[in-house]
Amino acid sequence: TDAVGDMTYAYTRDVAYAAIPEQNVVVAVDLVTGETIKIIEVEDYLTNGAYAELGGPGELVIATYEPTAKLFAYLKEVSKIFVYDGLNDFAFVETIDVSKAGNEKENFPYALVVDQMHGRLYIGSNIYDAKTYALIGTLAYGESVAWADWQDDILFTISVNEKANDQETLYALNNQGELLDQIDLAANQYVKARFIHD
Repeated sequence: TDAVGDMTYAYTRDVAYAAIPEQNVVVAVDLVTGETIKIIEVEDYLTNGAYAELGGPGELVIATYEPTAKLFAYLKEVSKIFVYDGLNDFAFVETIDVSKAGNEKENFPYALVVDQMHGRLYIGSNIYDAKTYALIGTLAYGESVAWADWQDDILFTISVNEKANDQETLYALNNQGELLDQIDLAANQYVKARFIHD
C-alpha cells in the first residue's frame, strides 16, 4: 500500500505537504479549505527499480523555506534535493547534489532541516544557503541536525559511534555553530532515536 513517508507544514500560507515515496509525489493541501492545491510530481530520478518499492524510511523527505515558499524534496536513492517554487504552481527550480554529505544520511535518514531564522538548509553535516543553494559550511559538532529550538536559537545535533553503531553524543549549538553543551546518549540508551522539541 502507498504510505505517507514524511510531512511538513508551511505555517505562513497554511499549507500542509505529504510525501508519498511509492508514487513519487508530494501532495499540497490548503489547511483552511481542506482542498488539494496540487499533486506535485517529483522529478523522475530512478534508473533502476520501481517507485512502488521505495517505502522505507527517509526515501522522500520534505521541508519548506517560509520566506521564499520553496519546497525541498530530498531523495535518498540519488542523494539529491529537488527544489520547487510554492509561489509559481510548484514549478521545478533547482537540483542540489548532496552526494558528498557521507554516511550521516544513512545513519539519520530524516536529516533534512531548514533554519527559517537564518536561511540555512541542513542535510547531514552539510550546510547550504536556503536561497542560493550554495554549500556554505559543515557542522563543527555532530553529523546531523536532530532538531532546533528556533525561539531560543539553539541547534541540537547528533553523532553516531560507528564501531558500536549506536548514538554517541547529542550537542547543543548556538546559531554560530559554537558548542553550548553535550550529552552522552549511549550511556542511557542503546538504540538510535528520533527527536521532537516542545
